[in-house]
Amino acid sequence: MKRIARTLLLLPLVACATTKLKPEAASVRITANPETVRGCKFLQNVSGSDHWNGGLAQGTAEESAIAEMKNATQWIGGNVILMVSSNTGWGGSSQRGEAYACPARPTESASK
Repeated sequence: MKRIARTLLLLPLVACATTKLKPEAASVRITANPETVRGCKFLQNVSGSDHWNGGLAQGTAEESAIAEMKNATQWIGGNVILMVSSNTGWGGSSQRGEAYACPARPTESASK
């Protein structure tokens, strides 16, 4: 019984082991369309993973892995990630992509 109680006390700690998205990386876009990065400068491959969460916390694992990729992309001067692979399941989440520096998209008011 004591072992079960200790395990239940540790569960919230494991769920907190996630990568947080840095505010400056919030504008990094993710796409699966290669046309989106046409004319952009390839920077490097990026990846993110969270294997602490999984099972019932698959969404948390995926968010954490994506946050890791966005943080890395922003850190190297990129603003777009072209997704290469995405795997989320009971064992957590693994994400891989390519980081690009793309010109800013015109705003709607600028294009009129």
